[in-house]
Amino acid sequence: MKKLISVLLVLLMVVAMAACGKAEENKTGDETAADTAPVKVDTTDAAGDKPAPDYTAYSEGLDDNGFISGVRALDYVTLPDYDPMTIPESVRKVSEEDVQNQIDAILNNYAETVEIKDRAVADGDTVNIDYVGSVDGVEFEGGNTNGNGTSVTIGVTSYIDDFLEQLIGHMPGDNFDIEVTFPDPYENNPDLAGKDAVFNCTVNFISEQKIPELTDQLVAEHSDELNGLTTVADLIADIEDYYRNTALGEFIQNYLTDNAVVTEVPDAAYQYQVNNMMSYYKSMAQSYGMDIESLMGTSEEAFIEQYKDTNMGQAKLMLIIQAIVESNGNIVIDDDVLKDYFQENLNTDDVDSYFEQYGKGYVMMVVMNDTVIDYIKDHAEFSADETTEAPETTEAVSD
Repeated sequence: MKKLISVLLVLLMVVAMAACGKAEENKTGDETAADTAPVKVDTTDAAGDKPAPDYTAYSEGLDDNGFISGVRALDYVTLPDYDPMTIPESVRKVSEEDVQNQIDAILNNYAETVEIKDRAVADGDTVNIDYVGSVDGVEFEGGNTNGNGTSVTIGVTSYIDDFLEQLIGHMPGDNFDIEVTFPDPYENNPDLAGKDAVFNCTVNFISEQKIPELTDQLVAEHSDELNGLTTVADLIADIEDYYRNTALGEFIQNYLTDNAVVTEVPDAAYQYQVNNMMSYYKSMAQSYGMDIESLMGTSEEAFIEQYKDTNMGQAKLMLIIQAIVESNGNIVIDDDVLKDYFQENLNTDDVDSYFEQYGKGYVMMVVMNDTVIDYIKDHAEFSADETTEAPETTEAVSD
């Protein structure tokens, strides 16, 4: 489970995930999948080519070291004693449930859809059907699949009245009538509002996902997609390593933010978080063909205020990480560190292409963040005493 540099800023992720649900709530449209599909903005130029996205804005406000431009973090931060940091042993324990959940997710990626024709339709099934709708014996526009078949999921897909529930109990191959009443009003076709309709329906087949068995052969077949792993044992070890490192990283970041003393968050650090959050959501709004206020359901000012505490917390962590690098001569992000990082995590030596796409400051900041966390992990002491109190805060001294 390798780290990946992505357009979602590492320190912005919490805001993005929290606000994404808000954005989904404010998209408009009917409940059916076809009607709620987002409208993409066509960015094709006159030559017919789509320009590459410009992510270099994520580096605005950062210098080439990945530091906040014009800010010496040690002027604002007093660091706790983190070298070594004492971490409860339980933090790096991985549950069997977490491992199994990840295995299930991987296997679902390789599931095959099979057509079932030897049992009756049940609630929750995904069913492929054809139908012809009529009112008073006259077919109406839009009420016919024209023999092309359409897949619906009972209890999930939104159809009028109890249309889908009337499929339950029928066998694939059955042809029968479904009787429904259109709602009143009915915006999709006002002429049908409140009218009784008959749909002559045929069940073609039930769709089921066939989950493959986890074997060495399956892992080897998908080795390129699974970090080069070739056996089940290696896959499980990789999953455990992922969860262990994630838990340790979260513990370390929480420890630092809870125990460092930050006298002030300079405006440049806070604005960096705000600007990146808004850049991300403006891009999202554009992809949906919406303005940002429609997407978020509120004004930009109100949205920024809503996530002020989250952005302030991320700015604080950003300062603390920078202060550690400023004060610790053992943590240096030089060309060799960059090459090792990219080779280990992205299987490439082409660091310059990432500088070009994301801006040097952003790439350096991401690598710096991971390097600091890895340094603390590597030097940590693990204690069986889960009630270990945090050591007293000490003044950091810059080299």
